[in-house]
Amino acid sequence: MTPRRSRGTSSHRSEQMKYQRSVPIVAVALAAVVILSGCTSGGTNNPTESVTPVPGGVINVAGIPSAVDPMSTSSRAAWRVAAQACEGLFANTAELGVADGLVESWSYDEPGKAYHFALRKGVPFQDGTELKAADVVASLQRFAASAPGATFKTLMESVTAVDDYNVDLILTQPSGAIPALLATPDTAAYIMPASIVQGRAPTDALTSLVCTGPYKLDSYVPDQSVTLSRFAEYAARTDPSDGAAGAKIAYADTINFVPSTSANVSNLLVSGQADIAPDFPLDQVTTVENNPAVTVNAIESGAYPLMQFNTRNGLLANPTLRQAVQAALDDTTVMAAIAPDQKYASIDSSLFPADSPWYSKEGSDSYNANDVDLSKQLQKKAGYNGEELVLLYQAADSYTPVVVQQLQDAGFNVRADLLDSAAFTAARGDDSKWNMFMSGGTSYGDPLTVVFLGANFPGWWNTPEKQALMAEFTAGATQEDRKVVWDKLQALIYEQAPFVRFGGRSQIDVTSSHIADYPAMRGSARGFYNVPVAQ
Repeated sequence: MTPRRSRGTSSHRSEQMKYQRSVPIVAVALAAVVILSGCTSGGTNNPTESVTPVPGGVINVAGIPSAVDPMSTSSRAAWRVAAQACEGLFANTAELGVADGLVESWSYDEPGKAYHFALRKGVPFQDGTELKAADVVASLQRFAASAPGATFKTLMESVTAVDDYNVDLILTQPSGAIPALLATPDTAAYIMPASIVQGRAPTDALTSLVCTGPYKLDSYVPDQSVTLSRFAEYAARTDPSDGAAGAKIAYADTINFVPSTSANVSNLLVSGQADIAPDFPLDQVTTVENNPAVTVNAIESGAYPLMQFNTRNGLLANPTLRQAVQAALDDTTVMAAIAPDQKYASIDSSLFPADSPWYSKEGSDSYNANDVDLSKQLQKKAGYNGEELVLLYQAADSYTPVVVQQLQDAGFNVRADLLDSAAFTAARGDDSKWNMFMSGGTSYGDPLTVVFLGANFPGWWNTPEKQALMAEFTAGATQEDRKVVWDKLQALIYEQAPFVRFGGRSQIDVTSSHIADYPAMRGSARGFYNVPVAQ
């Protein structure tokens, strides 16, 4: 495969878009500035170089999401089905900029703390009804009640339908971040019919979807299968394709999600049983990158592994003990276990990549401390006496034993419980069942869309200091103002240690030779439209 050209930086037009917009937007100043790196293929006959994209074929995606309702979970991997079938008012570009989606135009009155959204007309849902303002109202209300929508909830005073195609959103405080908070797939703010979602709690998870996207969900059997097919009546935008923004072309007739594990995903790709493996295990990349049957699609610093702490209940509700865990860790060794080939890893304390406007070195003195003596001093200060700490992880977190050994060497009593995806998702929502769990971050367009920073994300970090800084950050009028506050927030993260970030890693999606082209797109919840099948 010819190496994919690095993407340019998103344009910064904050002053232009901050108050009034009546035309489609291309990018906002809140977008992350990112570089999408190329891909490598093991073979010499890559179909991308000679095949003109044509409709047809089937795409099999490795991995069954734990849910299909994006508002029922904070797990971004579980948003993948919705990313094929659903759309939001705004859409993310490949570089996580923000563009118009289901809105035709919009405006923001900062003094009045009000947004006005004019909807596109004639957009059909997959049940044959037309998108109307009432559907947007019901969907945004449900999103605000969900864990992924926790930040939006703090900003939404009211949302009302002016008429069939116009919606008013009144805020509790000024904020220019609403487009980023409602852009999909970086958030779960997907629009569905009011007849389905009005008054339905996000915890009452949908098992089927009705949306406006290029694919419709045909069937979902938990842990067994997901099948989507092309939505023939899909009303596409006419803007150029760019990630989830612009025209979305449903090349494949059908998209299937098929069962897979970290142990068999490579065999599924090589044997042709799977065509796309999102978030491919880094520790296995070296086993497939020279195989002519697959292509490794890498985005530099596109993700990072985390260990989340239970700040609400149990031993690690004590911030000093969390600091003791943080001090014990040798992140360099952990990242070596995560990515045997270090070209796919970076040792960096920032939650955002170096090319992002949110890149920060604040708190870096506490990162990668590898200081057992300091850890033991903090353990003593916290009153820790060898009580058991329960760590939850999944098979994909194969580096977990390295972390456990480091903590045990520092004097912690750790029990690591390996769970399947469904059990893991259920357990992390119960604050009595764990002290730590392995997690991860992906690429984000704005700190407000970082799901695990939300007060309702398992871990439940919500100290008064955090609340004050989040309020100041959200109210910032410009990116420059907000960046000053973000630096303070990142410093607070390392001080209060609600989680540990081990380092940066490439976002790896591996595709089979059955895929003719795989446009680069940051984020773990991407869509598989605009992906043609080799005929």
